[in-house]
This record gives sequence, C-alpha cells and structure tokens, in this order.
Amino acid sequence: MKKAITILSVLALLSLIQLPAFSSGNTNTRMDFDKNDEAQVAAIMKGYETNTKGSVQSLRDIGIELIGIPAIEHYNVSTAHPVSIFYSEPKTVFQVAPNEIKKTNPSDYTLSVYSYKRIGSNIYHLQWLLQANKKETYPGPLDYASLEWDTHHASYYQSSGDGTISTIRGRKAGIVLFNIEDDKLNKGGSTFGTVQVQPTSYGTMEYGSKFTHTYIMTTATSGTASTSYGNSATLKANGEDALGLTYTYGYKVNLSSTTVKWHLWNDNAVVV
Repeated sequence: MKKAITILSVLALLSLIQLPAFSSGNTNTRMDFDKNDEAQVAAIMKGYETNTKGSVQSLRDIGIELIGIPAIEHYNVSTAHPVSIFYSEPKTVFQVAPNEIKKTNPSDYTLSVYSYKRIGSNIYHLQWLLQANKKETYPGPLDYASLEWDTHHASYYQSSGDGTISTIRGRKAGIVLFNIEDDKLNKGGSTFGTVQVQPTSYGTMEYGSKFTHTYIMTTATSGTASTSYGNSATLKANGEDALGLTYTYGYKVNLSSTTVKWHLWNDNAVVV
C-alpha cells in the first residue's frame, strides 16, 4: 500500500513540472541568433565615430559590451601623378598607372576591427567592418577580407559573413578568409565578417584584418584572381600584411595579367 502511495505522489509532482514545448518550426537556433546579433552590432558600429556614447549604449541595450577600443582607419590619397596611395599600417606607397585610375581607391573605404562579447559570455566576437564611400566601376573577380588572430590566446569557435556581400571562403590556423562581392557594395554601403573565439590563455591577444580589392584594367574586359595561404611570419617578411606570427596563417592574392589589386590592413589587440 505504501509503495502505491509513493508512486502516486511522484506522478503528482511530475504533473506540476512544466516541460518546454517543442516546435518543429522553431528556427531561433544559437547560430541564427548570433548572425542577427552580428548584423546589429555592425549596423551600430557604422555610427561609432560620430556618436560613440550612443553607439556604446545601443550595444548595451541589446546585451552586448564592446571590449577595448575599436581600430578605425581612414586611408588618404595624394594628388601627385602618378597617383600615390598611402595607408596607415605599415606606411606603404602604391604607384598606380594611368590605365588603372578609373577605379575605387583606398581613400574610398574605411576598415574597422573591434571585439565584443555578449554580457556574461566568455566568447569573444572579432569583427571587421568595411564601409564604402564609392561604388567600384571596374570590379574584379572577387575581393577578399581576412580576420586573423593569435591562436596562442584563443581557439576558433565559429564564424560568419553577412550572407549577402561577404561569405566565408575558408579557414586555417589563426585566419578565416572571406569572399566579398564588391559589385554589390554600393556607395554608402558596408559589409562585415565575424569570427568567434574562445580564450585559452590569459594575456593580450592581437588580431587584425586585411582587405584586398581587385579590379580589371580599363583596357581589359575580364580578369582572374585566386588566393593562397602562407605562414604569417613568412608572408610579412615578404612584404604582405599579416600578424607576422610563426604559428598562424595569412593569405595573399594571385592575379592574371589584366587584374590589379591593392589592399588595406588594420589591427587591434584585446586582453583575454
């Protein structure tokens, strides 16, 4: 008799527990939520320079905290002939031939890199943001952007592009490479890519982004480009921008004879 009463008591208690309902149409997965999050952050960060306090508050309103200070670079072009294009890190000069001038220049873009977290989370989101002030008239095959980080301090978790202009091309140790369809990038538009990493070792983690713009010469009708990975330290020693670490990868772009390129680099650091 006691056994029967005990079983009935357990069943009565179980009936009071409300189990969550399962819906086969629920698409609000962790990945979906993260993508929505990342798009919101990128949209807010477009206004960071002109309204820093407002942007920080808008991030907090959606449960996001900015970690460290964003690195935002504007690139300047001199009026000398041939056109000399300068960008900030490292101090490099590009010489542009006359038949290449009808294109977008580094001064037509702003490249930013920054990190953020969801409040209460230990996952760091490293994001690059490219803003265009002009539309490319002679787009090349594809543009490319990387997000590179020091794997000594954090391991890869997941990544995504914006799904419209930027998509993931591939990844290796310390780098995620993105395709950018610059023919879709209009004046005033932007695109972004995000890599989520999980800290593994305390310290200051360096990270950065390289944007490579390709375009065809005005005397050509088509061109090709391809990418290849290489040791980050070796690439940097050979004049390519990269973090320069011996244990991570960077990338470079290889071109056909009718395709030209230039690139921008920006880097940052965050304590993890």
